[in-house]
Amino acid sequence: MVAKLRVEKLDRVPGALGVEIVRSRGSEAPLVSSETGWSFPVTPKVIIVPNDVLLSDLLPPWSKSIRALNTASVIRVDKREDSGPVPGNRDARLRIEFLSIAQNAWYLASCDNAYGVVTTLTELKARTGENRILVWAPARIVLGSEDATTLLKSERPLAQELAIWLARSAGARRLVACGCGDDLLGTRGPGEGDVQIDFALPPNDL
Repeated sequence: MVAKLRVEKLDRVPGALGVEIVRSRGSEAPLVSSETGWSFPVTPKVIIVPNDVLLSDLLPPWSKSIRALNTASVIRVDKREDSGPVPGNRDARLRIEFLSIAQNAWYLASCDNAYGVVTTLTELKARTGENRILVWAPARIVLGSEDATTLLKSERPLAQELAIWLARSAGARRLVACGCGDDLLGTRGPGEGDVQIDFALPPNDL
């Protein structure tokens, strides 16, 4: 049995805007993270692609390995290395850093047609269910979360803090960093609570 609910908003032009929710009997319940309450059809693999991979000839073999996983994956990139002048105002500095991360996300997506950039939680959940490879532009999701204040007050680099938070929020137990050493996550050590951090040096370590 299939149940459908359609919600429409009349527009000034012919037609209507809206959404349709379809529920089928026997469909599996989504996985819910105990940390955030986010629900996902499957638990995605969270992968860090740092600048020394993103901006080098190492990217094609790493991309090939990520595609070969054939599973829902969310990629977190670093901020651009050439982010420009650093403002004294902390809020402005964080906003610029978010924009810089988004620039790298769009750059990575432009290098491989298998990748798609996600900016909202709705996109993230929906595309995870399609086993897509996603590149995360984090500003909207982070700033709209209850954890925003804690995340933004951290003394650690924002991109590093977000990697752990994303993995935990998505219910992932493993965070994989591509081609980088132990300095990537600063002083965090091997993991953060229930999230294990692994460093994959050759691409086939994924």
